[in-house]
Order: sequence, then C-alpha cells, then structure tokens
Amino acid sequence: MSLSTVNIKSKEFNWRSDIAFSLNRNKIISIYGKDKNGVEQDLVSQGYFIGKSLGTIYGYQVTGMWQQADVDDGTIMKGMSPGTYKLLDVDGDGKITSDKDRVFLGNSNANFRWSFTNTFEYKDFSLMLYVYSIWGGNGYFLSGSNTPYNDGYANNGSINHPVYDYWTPANPDAIFPRPNYANAATYRSVKYFDRSFIKLQKMSLSYNLTKFVKRYGIQGLTFSLSADNLFTYAPHWVGMDPETNNGLTDSSIPSIRTFMAGLAFNF
Repeated sequence: MSLSTVNIKSKEFNWRSDIAFSLNRNKIISIYGKDKNGVEQDLVSQGYFIGKSLGTIYGYQVTGMWQQADVDDGTIMKGMSPGTYKLLDVDGDGKITSDKDRVFLGNSNANFRWSFTNTFEYKDFSLMLYVYSIWGGNGYFLSGSNTPYNDGYANNGSINHPVYDYWTPANPDAIFPRPNYANAATYRSVKYFDRSFIKLQKMSLSYNLTKFVKRYGIQGLTFSLSADNLFTYAPHWVGMDPETNNGLTDSSIPSIRTFMAGLAFNF
C-alpha cells in the first residue's frame, strides 16, 4: 500500500489530494503434502493449484459461438447447437472432457486497486470527490457471473427483466448464447468478463453557515449535500455492477445510488 498526499494552499483556497495504491500477490506452495508416490496433487474441486495463486480460474475456454453455417457445412461438434458457446477442444479429439480440455483462464482477484481523493476548500465552501478503482488486466479480475441464460424469468413476458443480447438466428453476433443454452448444449461453460472499473464513489459539498448564526449562541452550523455511487466506468463489464459482481440475472442488485442533505449544529 502506498499513500501520497499533495497540498496546495493560498490565502482563501486549499486543495488537498490523497492517492492510495495497493496490490496483492500470492502463490500456493502446498495443500496436503506429497502422496506415497512423491507427488502433491492439486485440489481441483476447490480451485486450489500448486504454484498458482488463490482465485485461479480453471475451466473451458470460450472461443466463439456455434452458428447455423457450422451445421450446414457439418463442422459443428456433436451435441452442440447454433447459438451455444464454442469451447476450445485442447486435445483435438472432437469432444470436451474435464480432464483434457480445461485450461487456466485467469484469476478472479484484482490486479491492483487505487483511490484518489480531492478536497477543495474556498472560503466557507468545501467540495470532496472520492474516486475508487479496482483494475484487472493480464488475466486478472475476471468473473463468470454474466449468465443471463440462467435467469428463470427471461422468457416470461409478464415479468419485467433486462433485455439481454441473446443469440438468435437474426442476431448471430450476440454477446450471450441462446436463452435455452442449458438444454441446447452437451458441453457448457461460461464466458468470463473483466470487472475492471473506476467509480466516482462519493461527492460531498458543504457550506459553513456559522457566521450567520453565531450571534444566536450557535457555535457552528454546516449545511451539506452528498451523493454515493454517482458514476461507474467499466469498459469490459456487461452487467449491473462490477464492484458487487452482479451480472445479468434476475437476482442481480447493483450498488445503491444515494443522495443526502444534512445540517450539523454545534452548540
């Protein structure tokens, strides 16, 4: 963690900036120890791999989407349908198997984090802006929670739900597979998206009214306006909120945007 502070002052103006940066790197050295053959096994079911970091993602790699043209020319993999994810057949045997075709896709943990706080003071006014970011890159901060085909209400016209970019014959370049993907594909996986984001986490404006009320025995009075979660920039994320890892399903709930006003008295 590193913290840097810059302070610029004049007679009536004060500008203070605080910058924080952090990252975390780790590696699994041992799990249960070596077996009788002198080999230490990975704990695949829990996602723990010797020599890899915590949060390592191990699964099938999505390389595209099966299309009707693949059916027409006879190249579609057996058990698959147009509008289902095309998975990497690592060993080239024409089928997808868990022991031969899964690969290391990346990591669910962040590459690094940073925050930037600016406080501006001019006479009796004060403005605070807090920007917060979690960033991926190099295969970090990936999530597979963008699975709208798991939304049980997606095909129910009587219930409000997001409009997903599903595959259809008329929409072959969609981000997500056909709504009945779970039933239309023998081999299934999720597509992982980068959760990197920069968020204007908090903005607060205050005005010191003490000079107007001190004659009445009030030692301090401040009026303030504040807002949380005003804006999020997430260039690679498709979903509600990358910070809470909410993708596109019926249960997805983003961070709440709040607005508050207050008066603080000091007697």
